[in-house]
Amino acid sequence: MAVTTVVSFGLSHQGKRKTFPLYVLGTATDAQIVTFINDMAPLIDVVIDAQIVDVYVTKAYTLPGGIKGAPTMPGNHVREGALLGFDAADTNYKYSVYLPSVSEGHFTGDSLDADTEVAALTAAMVAGVGAGIDPSDENGFDLTSYLGGERAFRK
Repeated sequence: MAVTTVVSFGLSHQGKRKTFPLYVLGTATDAQIVTFINDMAPLIDVVIDAQIVDVYVTKAYTLPGGIKGAPTMPGNHVREGALLGFDAADTNYKYSVYLPSVSEGHFTGDSLDADTEVAALTAAMVAGVGAGIDPSDENGFDLTSYLGGERAFRK
């Protein structure tokens, strides 16, 4: 199976939003992807009534060694996880992100524990990691504090 890169055009019409994902070979360079976007957007635009409002590129990378090679069994499935809440700079809104398949041992009832592993993950989401990359909300606002997590189910 070939590694692919996803070029996803965001389409909006009357307040509704959908994406139009296109797949290209994972060997495509950033310059080739930019050219692809610039060439494809006008071709898509004349065929649709919606407005193209954005484009996102998802690239595949090699995972680091030392992570598990198979899921923990029986374990929580990807539909069983936690909704993590964060405060973000320059907004009055809370940012939440769903983390699939959170291990049962990290919950007390429906609340996500602030144990060592969860604290390390959420601290890295707020402060960033060694690469100098600080995660943000979808609007680019810096995450400033972890507000807690709750058990959640997603299809």
